[in-house]
Amino acid sequence: MSQGERFLKSGFAYLYINDFDKALDSFRRAIDCEPANAHYYFHASFTALRSQRRVWALHWAVTAQSLAPEDALFAEHVNVARASILERTGQVLAQSGHVELAEALLGQAAQLDPLHQHADPFQTVRQGPGNANDSGSHPVSNNTS
Repeated sequence: MSQGERFLKSGFAYLYINDFDKALDSFRRAIDCEPANAHYYFHASFTALRSQRRVWALHWAVTAQSLAPEDALFAEHVNVARASILERTGQVLAQSGHVELAEALLGQAAQLDPLHQHADPFQTVRQGPGNANDSGSHPVSNNTS
């Protein structure tokens, strides 16, 4: 077993106990050991996305896809990471009163990742800057009060 594989397995163990920071550290070390291994980047990206580190998630997803362009899972994951960034940006814009731009970004996110419920612009709530849900855990609605 290579050193990279050891770090990968260590990362999985940390994921099992929900320690995303240590899992990411293990995946980074695996990448350092074998920088041409697309799977290490994919697992780092997936973990970064789960822990709301969207920019790193996209970076590692794109790297995994570039290392293994024939892998459909890696290509799909790039779309999921892009959708996550668009969705979060749309939420922030909606909360600051930029509803039309937010809905456009949420629509783009829904096209990239149709199964992502928070990106659906038709399930969003139009909220003014003072009524925003700061947790980011709920979609914005189309209640136009």
